Amino acid sequence: DVRLDANRSVGLVVAGGGSVASGGSLVVSNMAPQASDGQKGFGVQVVEGGKLNAASLHVHAARTAAVWVSDVGTVVELGGLKALHTLAQTDGFGGRGLHVAGGAVVKVTGAVTLFDNRDAGVLADGAGTQVVLGDGKAAVVVANTAPRPDGWAGHGVVARKGAQVTLLHAHVTAAREAGVVASGA
Repeated sequence: DVRLDANRSVGLVVAGGGSVASGGSLVVSNMAPQASDGQKGFGVQVVEGGKLNAASLHVHAARTAAVWVSDVGTVVELGGLKALHTLAQTDGFGGRGLHVAGGAVVKVTGAVTLFDNRDAGVLADGAGTQVVLGDGKAAVVVANTAPRPDGWAGHGVVARKGAQVTLLHAHVTAAREAGVVASGA
């Protein structure tokens, strides 16, 4: 088990093709934004072809996104996921539980809890981007998604611009604006 607490900018970064992080239980909590500009504060960031495999991931009190996954060739595979109480950056952007874009792939085969995030519990953006949450047995819960400080959004799950999201045994509840949004724009 690994615990990362009270770090700045990013708790765990996996970047670049050939970079792999794997393990059992990973807990990231109480992230702070960059001192220079108040931006970021990601719990976990996997980009540019990096890979993350873990039995479970729990991110509590991150900023911008609890889990930020981007770029073609980037893959995250988890046995379970919790993303709780994600805040926006100081400029008001984000607060997302799970952000997946640019052709990245995320698969969670066990229970998922995305609770009390901002903007979107799950945002999948762009052609080739794939998100699969659940195995059809364990519960997938996306709940209490609030808007950003500027009042924008509050969506439980968003799939846009060709991204694919599969929810198995899911309950999306108490999103401020919309439970599930699928759009081409």
